[in-house]
Amino acid sequence: MEQFKRLLLLSLIGISISTKGQVHSGLLNIDKVEVILGATSTTFVGNDWNNYNKIKIGYSLGVGVGWSISKKSSINLRCLVERKGIKFSSEVYYYDDAMQQQKGTSSQITNLNYLSFPLTFQYQIGQTANKDFMIDGGPYFSYLYKAQAISKDSWRPKEVYNRINDFKNIDYGLALWIAYCFNLKNDFSIKPWCSATFGIPSIGKESGSTGFLNARNQSFAIGVTLIKFN
Repeated sequence: MEQFKRLLLLSLIGISISTKGQVHSGLLNIDKVEVILGATSTTFVGNDWNNYNKIKIGYSLGVGVGWSISKKSSINLRCLVERKGIKFSSEVYYYDDAMQQQKGTSSQITNLNYLSFPLTFQYQIGQTANKDFMIDGGPYFSYLYKAQAISKDSWRPKEVYNRINDFKNIDYGLALWIAYCFNLKNDFSIKPWCSATFGIPSIGKESGSTGFLNARNQSFAIGVTLIKFN
């Protein structure tokens, strides 16, 4: 929890520095507010299960705020509840209750729930009548608040495990967004987007499962954002 408090404090300090000279009334002088809804495709990279990885579906939900720097650029801070993780499976042979050899599958889904704070610089590339094409990117910082593994094997019932002790509490990396913004009436806009995040550190603890020691988060997402400009 102390790490989370320090992370939140660093994020607020970063906003203050980035918007100095632009936000004359402090952090409350917000130029836009976002509501973010997205679906993600997530996995781990750099671990020992690369040959078995399958796409795992997650989500990215939250809110964001932005401060204008110029007519075409802004600083954005988002607060997201995200589910990342991995899914893997393999075919195995096992013996049933009658001691007959059977062919089945062994699979495991690892769900990692994060509270994430991407802090990005956004730039508008082109503009037509009521449409804007924009890109933004920057660092993200995440706090892991829940980790579960769901094991599904052909020879036994589904089992759920708490894996919070296998993973580090803090993750960070690079977040990239591409969006097409449709400007509506009354200062509202709707923005379809796609994004990618690339984790930098290993997320596995030395004291946890050795299979996660060299694992890093990676995800791709699509979604839509509703924006209200002040």
